[in-house]
Amino acid sequence: MEESISRSAGAGGEMADEGELRHIIEDLGRRPLQRDTLYGAV
Repeated sequence: MEESISRSAGAGGEMADEGELRHIIEDLGRRPLQRDTLYGAV
């Protein structure tokens, strides 16, 4: 039986699309911002 580490750690496996993430961030009063691998604004 094979199981991923994430699942073993209790992760649910649900994914949110970009629009959902944007909505969550804005509801928290934050401004969503895409960043690159060096954490600079894109």
